[in-house]
Amino acid sequence: MGDRLRAVFVESDVTRRVRLVNELLADVAAPPHISQHDGRAPHFHYAEHDAPLVHRVKAYTAGGLAHALCDDPHRIGRCDRPGCETVFIDTSRNGRRRFCTTRCANQAHVADHRRRRRAR
Repeated sequence: MGDRLRAVFVESDVTRRVRLVNELLADVAAPPHISQHDGRAPHFHYAEHDAPLVHRVKAYTAGGLAHALCDDPHRIGRCDRPGCETVFIDTSRNGRRRFCTTRCANQAHVADHRRRRRAR
């Protein structure tokens, strides 16, 4: 499933992203339904309550990714630092995140700075 999730983040075409997420949902999710139990407020379920834990995690992951894709497909991304394969959902205010962490951003900026200095 990890490779299938990564494909959604790597793909830049929104139509293909939608197809990939729909395939994930078709494989793991039961029809979404609203549930009330254990005194909790109404909430969504993407798998039957008695499904195995691994199946429920896959279903909720696919469901969450579907929500992120529908909210703003351009906020699903992969780190821009060469060599980093980490994916993320951009929750920044301006939606312009390029790196998975501040550490990766700093490493990329330092490498760019050093490259420019050597070019002088």
